[in-house]
Amino acid sequence: MILFYAICIVMGTAIKVIGCQQIITKVESRIRINSYLIAGKRKLSVKTDEEIYDWWRSRVIRILNLVSIIFIALGIIGVALEFKGMVKETQEIVLPRPMDEGEIDYSLDAYYPDGTSEDIDVSISSREYTDKEEEKYIKDAFKSAFVVALKDNANYDRIDSSLNLVKRIDENPCSLSWEIEPDSLFNPDGEMLEEVKEEIAGRLTLTVKLNNKTELQTKNLVICPRILSKRELIKKQLMDEISSIDNRQKTDANVILPETVKDVKLDKSDDKTDSTFVMVLIILLPILLYLKERQDINHEEKERKELLITEYPELVNKMVLYLGSGNTIKSSFVRMCEDNDQKHPLYMELSAMVNELNAGVSESECYEKVAKRLKEQSYIRFFNLLIQNLTKGSASLMKMLKTERMEALKSERDYAKKKGEEASTKLLIPMILLLLVSMVIVMVPALLSMSR
Repeated sequence: MILFYAICIVMGTAIKVIGCQQIITKVESRIRINSYLIAGKRKLSVKTDEEIYDWWRSRVIRILNLVSIIFIALGIIGVALEFKGMVKETQEIVLPRPMDEGEIDYSLDAYYPDGTSEDIDVSISSREYTDKEEEKYIKDAFKSAFVVALKDNANYDRIDSSLNLVKRIDENPCSLSWEIEPDSLFNPDGEMLEEVKEEIAGRLTLTVKLNNKTELQTKNLVICPRILSKRELIKKQLMDEISSIDNRQKTDANVILPETVKDVKLDKSDDKTDSTFVMVLIILLPILLYLKERQDINHEEKERKELLITEYPELVNKMVLYLGSGNTIKSSFVRMCEDNDQKHPLYMELSAMVNELNAGVSESECYEKVAKRLKEQSYIRFFNLLIQNLTKGSASLMKMLKTERMEALKSERDYAKKKGEEASTKLLIPMILLLLVSMVIVMVPALLSMSR
């Protein structure tokens, strides 16, 4: 993990040192042609390809700067979290004892001399109290207790590991006490103190007390030797040493373990810090930044389309009025551009068209270009009428424009109706929620009054 964060810091620093300008210059030939952002912006702007590319270049530089900051900042945070988990304030491990009777289990990380590691569970016994404090009431039943007591053993005909002599069974009012023979092989909790070298017959007696009634049941045991692997032997020695340390510190409120026991390095699991979320952020944030740029382009394209659709009837109406007052088609477009907001996508396109007309480009060519840029079917139809008037001549241009105006107004009403239906659909879920709230307000008091 530290290596990953170090690579992120180096990459972020490299981007800063080399500079985003130099990076873009080296890779632009590969990414410029198929760039989604450039293709999307070309649909939304009347600027030249070079101007669009300059816009794209500034966007990419901004993204690279943000990515470098993300890599450096989150990389440093990740390294700090990793070192925090490695550096310990003390060389000893503090394990608080349980306040009540019984034992408390702690999870420790064991680092073995062969380089492997695993989580181990260490049982820490409670403090020793006075005789008056040593009252024990344990609950269980014969069937459950004998099943639980087997622990990792298959059956009582072959006992090769520690038993689990519990003092209480959940949701059972009985108290339990155990007697095991031979008692030299097991401690009162059933932990095997030493490995046997040959089969030994034994007996396990369970005393169940409930009020003044006491019953006994006995199970015959066959204690068998167990072949331990090298790893299990080391673990057994480790557990024995921890148990020995526990016994030596019986009167202390806490058990203090050294950092290394029997050449095994220990670490308390709940002291570890997890920096995985930092690595996830490093991977996701650059991707999210790019996706946001794509979403912005899509949103701009959708907004532009809606503005063009809603402005079309006004365009046709203005053209009819200007032509009716004696203006030419070219002068009508000039006046439209002068009288309207130049930031509107339609009038941006018309302004670019007027500039081309003033530069000497033929009207039919200009109308054809702007129709292709606008892409909407209504605008293509409108400019085709104008081109037809220029090439073939048409005495009925005004009549066709007035007809187009009527169709545009009808389309505008249909579009407004469609948007209204979409809005009503979006309001459906809030309306359902309000209905549910109203039903609860009405029904709950009625149900409560019926229950009384």
